[in-house]
Amino acid sequence: MVQLNEDEKVLWSGTPLKMPFLFGVYIGAPIGFSLFTGLIYVAVALQPSAFFFAAIILGLLVYSLHLKYRDWKTTQYTVTNQRVFFDTMIGYDVVRAEDIREVYIKTGLLDRYYGTSRVFVAYRDFQKTTEYWKPHGKIIVEHDYPFFLCSIKDAREVKDLIEQVAAQKQLELKNQVLLNSNKPSPNK
Repeated sequence: MVQLNEDEKVLWSGTPLKMPFLFGVYIGAPIGFSLFTGLIYVAVALQPSAFFFAAIILGLLVYSLHLKYRDWKTTQYTVTNQRVFFDTMIGYDVVRAEDIREVYIKTGLLDRYYGTSRVFVAYRDFQKTTEYWKPHGKIIVEHDYPFFLCSIKDAREVKDLIEQVAAQKQLELKNQVLLNSNKPSPNK
């Protein structure tokens, strides 16, 4: 769980809708299980000792389905007046509002059916840059990295809120830079 700063306020918090988030588990698992059962039947018929390995693979398959379900239960998205983050079973990702470059929505076929969307947040990661050496000097390319809030019911409102927070923080940062540049230097 990410700790909030003293002056940080939660503006929105939510969790993904269950069915679109777990759709691959509900649809892919029966199909995969059917194929797996057929392959095991053939393998055991040809080599009876293959049953042991089949049991291990089946156990791993069931455990991975359980982990996906637990991931859905623990996923929490939060938008504050300073940051956007999501917290999952595995870990969390935090994006400062001033680093956000673009926010957009993608709606897939399943999302349309359930009335949800994915909110993508493209942000600039200043620690991950690529340097190219050219004859006239060094070129540094900064990359935008997206992360997304999956299966969100009120995606349009969340997108607008994130854009407002990012614009406000970027304006505050510009004003701070202008104030610092207008101050007389102590050497004069």
